[in-house]
Amino acid sequence: MNTLFLTEDVQAASKLTQVLQRQSIDVVVCEELSAALRELGRTKYHAVFLDCDAPYAVDLLTSLRKSPSNKTAVVLAVSGDRTPAEAGDLRTMAQFLIQKPLATPQIESTLRAARGLLLRELRQYYRLPLDAPVTLDINGRRIRAKTTNVSIGGMGIRSAEPLQSAASVHVRLQLPAGELFESLGEVVWADQQGRAGIHFRDVAPLFQTRLEQWLTLEVDRRFIESEIGGSDPITATGRLD
Repeated sequence: MNTLFLTEDVQAASKLTQVLQRQSIDVVVCEELSAALRELGRTKYHAVFLDCDAPYAVDLLTSLRKSPSNKTAVVLAVSGDRTPAEAGDLRTMAQFLIQKPLATPQIESTLRAARGLLLRELRQYYRLPLDAPVTLDINGRRIRAKTTNVSIGGMGIRSAEPLQSAASVHVRLQLPAGELFESLGEVVWADQQGRAGIHFRDVAPLFQTRLEQWLTLEVDRRFIESEIGGSDPITATGRLD
C-alpha cells in the first residue's frame, strides 16, 4: 500500500512513518507542495495524510481530487491545537482526522477505522503477482504466455514472442481458485522481451464477478497478514501506465 504525507513537522513524520512501516505500509514524506504534486503525478497512492499546519495543504487536496489516478485516495487530516482556523475546511473534507501530538495507539486506531476504505482502494488498483498460464488469441493466432500480475482492470504477461501495442486480444485464464476467466482486451504496452500489459474490456458479468471475488479474497488475506506481521505483506505497483 502506498501512502503520502505532506508535512513540515519532523516529529509527526517520524512517528507516522514508524507506525506505517510496522504494518508494511510504504509512506513518502513531502515537505513542499511541489514535491507532493510530482509524486501524485507519477505514482498511485491509496491514502494521503495532510498536515493541516502545512502551507498549501488545502491546495494539495484540491489537486488530489482532480487527479485521474489518485482522486479516490483516502484522505486523513493531521491537526493540532495550534492549527489555524482557515484549515477548518481541510479537517471537514478529510475522511479521517488524527490529532497532534501523534501517538501510536491513536494512529493504529484510525487505520483500523479506515480499513474498509483502504481495502476498497486496494481491490480496485492492486496488481496481484501471479505466475500462471494464459492463452491469448490475436488475429487468428493462438499464443501461450504466462501472467506476471492480475488486477480488476487488466494483467501483465510475458510470452516467447513480442506482442504489438494496441492489438486486440482474447484472454483465457484459469484462476487459482479453479474457475475460468475470459475477456476481450487490448495490449496497452509491450516490449521486445515479450512483456506486455493487457487492459480488459467488455468483460461478461459472470467472469467479472469471478475475478473480483478472487481478488477480494486475496487482498483481504494479505492485508490481514500484514497487520499481524505475516510474511506476505501487501504490495502494490505504483506505475501509472
